Amino acid sequence: MIRYVFYILISLLLSVVSYGQENAIETLNFNKSINTIYQDPDQTIKIANYFLKKSPSKIDNAKALYLRSESQKLKGNNAQSIEDLYQAKNILESINENYITSLVLVGLAQQCRYQGMHNVSKSYLSNATSLITYILDPYEKDIALSKLHQEQSAIFISESHFNDAFEILLKQNNNNDAIKKIVPGLYLETENLKAQIKLASDELESAKTIFNESLIVLKSQQLEDSSIKAVTQLGLGEVYFNENEHKIAKGFLLESLQVNIIEPKIKLRILNLLSKVYKQLDSISLSQKYYTESSLLSASLVNDERSVRNVLLSKIEENQKDTLEKDLNNYYVLGALIFTVLLIILLSYYFYNRKLDREYRQFEKIIKQIENKEKLEMVVIENATNNVKETKGVFIPSGTKNAILARLEAFENSDRFINPNMSLALLAKQLKTNTKYISEIIRTHKNKNFNTYINELRINYIINLMQGDAQYLNYKVSYLAEKCGFSSHSSFTVVFKSITDITPKQFVVFLKKNNKVAS
Repeated sequence: MIRYVFYILISLLLSVVSYGQENAIETLNFNKSINTIYQDPDQTIKIANYFLKKSPSKIDNAKALYLRSESQKLKGNNAQSIEDLYQAKNILESINENYITSLVLVGLAQQCRYQGMHNVSKSYLSNATSLITYILDPYEKDIALSKLHQEQSAIFISESHFNDAFEILLKQNNNNDAIKKIVPGLYLETENLKAQIKLASDELESAKTIFNESLIVLKSQQLEDSSIKAVTQLGLGEVYFNENEHKIAKGFLLESLQVNIIEPKIKLRILNLLSKVYKQLDSISLSQKYYTESSLLSASLVNDERSVRNVLLSKIEENQKDTLEKDLNNYYVLGALIFTVLLIILLSYYFYNRKLDREYRQFEKIIKQIENKEKLEMVVIENATNNVKETKGVFIPSGTKNAILARLEAFENSDRFINPNMSLALLAKQLKTNTKYISEIIRTHKNKNFNTYINELRINYIINLMQGDAQYLNYKVSYLAEKCGFSSHSSFTVVFKSITDITPKQFVVFLKKNNKVAS
């Protein structure tokens, strides 16, 4: 009996030791698991789920949630990725773990950037930067810095600050060998980001060199069937497309589609570029095929982005509520202010886009009128104070009236109306008549007063100049005002908007855009 109990105790002891060793080994392999994400996100999710189910450790659970989040993001499940990141963040608030917390914060910053919330993104990055300074393990610090610099660079790229974006990544050069050894996938992400910056800066040879070097590392690190390969080949496809080497570009793009793991956003770029490549190669059917595929994927991503944005806003709000509950006196006003600012930004963005859409439709209407050789006229508002005043009527002999109308038509076809000193008296003198006759004819035959008549001629004149000669689109509004006879910038702007319902500045912007599309 004693021997039997002894055997049971020994067995239990060995089981505990075995589980502890297994758990310790898997914990130590966290950094390698980051690399596995690029090759097999599904397997990484299974490992993460095992941790969440079996391990009582909060740190292990936070690590598992981070790995699952990165895997879900790669698979295009950004809503679930955000959920996991915030769950990890909540766990880490109760413990002191700078390494994993910094990775989670950088992950949240990336998701916020995807949704255009750059201020929130920068806030997360600022917090991550502070935490990284306290990481003691050199390998962990290198990994955290690599992630941080990638996201900081991505924000600079989104703002078209390419030099700043590249400088940020150069900070990694001292740690590149260590990163390449521990997490080669992370090293390759940084290199591909450098190449993308060079590509965006039209430094095609530099971009091509970096992408080709990435392909060599992919092979040496046995990452040829990873999501990074798809990104690398897409980059080379973009380089060769810009060099008009469409057949070579096609080869890289088609090969990139053979990779098993492709992030949906990357796949969309590949399909879009393939459609363009086949169009250049006169393969219309294939071009249409990939265009259709990209359109379907794009629509799906747009729908996903709406739900992702809702989840992110919801999580941000939940996070704010948790913070308020913990320290209501200190943060209540700040939380309400952040919510209000976000709401104002969203509403401003919405109404600004509505305004732009309305103005652009009005612009298209104006262009169509001009193309149909219709003159633009000021919209007359009923019962407005600036309406044409009724007069007692002035009798004008028929012959005189016809002669004045003929001379008035000749005046309209000239550019005499751009004379800044043009007045009713001067016009009457030029048309060899008197002010009463010319005023009455403008009122009865043009259905407007003298000032409106002259202003409409001037606005039509300057619009025709802008449409006919692109050089005018580079001039200041004050010059355009002077060119068509207005004495001041402000009066020109008021009159221009009253006739076109668009400001001169916005009209120039739309016309530039229209000319660019047409060319």
